[in-house]
Amino acid sequence: MAQNTITFKLIPNENKALIRESRLRLRGLFDYDPSDDKYIPCKEAGLPFKRGDILHIVSQDDPYW
Repeated sequence: MAQNTITFKLIPNENKALIRESRLRLRGLFDYDPSDDKYIPCKEAGLPFKRGDILHIVSQDDPYW
């Protein structure tokens, strides 16, 4: 079990014009399942994706993203 704090940032959908949208999008080059990743400290917070999925990066505040 993870011992550290996890912070989720929730952004309301209203007033979307006032929010500067990130233009960074990445395409998955492989399938990823956080439950199989031995380096992720909190598997419940991991985001699984499939090869070819488009990932929209909304924040790069975490230096380890």
